[in-house]
Amino acid sequence: MINKKCISLSALLIVLVSILLITGCFEPDAYLKEVILNNHVPANIHFDENVYILTDEEVLENQLGNKVGRIKVVNVISYTEGDDPYLHVSFGKVYNLIDIEDAIGIEVNEKVLKAIRKDG
Repeated sequence: MINKKCISLSALLIVLVSILLITGCFEPDAYLKEVILNNHVPANIHFDENVYILTDEEVLENQLGNKVGRIKVVNVISYTEGDDPYLHVSFGKVYNLIDIEDAIGIEVNEKVLKAIRKDG
């Protein structure tokens, strides 16, 4: 009787893990919108038909809203190896900002920096 219980619990655990894997529960950010970052200086971010310019102003944690995208870097400028300002930069998620208009948050090297919407 104990062996049947162990087998039943093991089978149930396998089914539950399989469901989680199939539904993508282990990768909740997999469905975020791809946001293009051009490697200009300063960086240009193309999001929701607007262009944003990356600043060096850090966003506070309490200013972060929802994750709305993930950065994809597009190299539009060719830099020589020693001159590439993005060589050791890691970009991540894009966030809405709370109570801050015309700006979004961009994850850069484990910080979130403000990107301000460019007019016109």
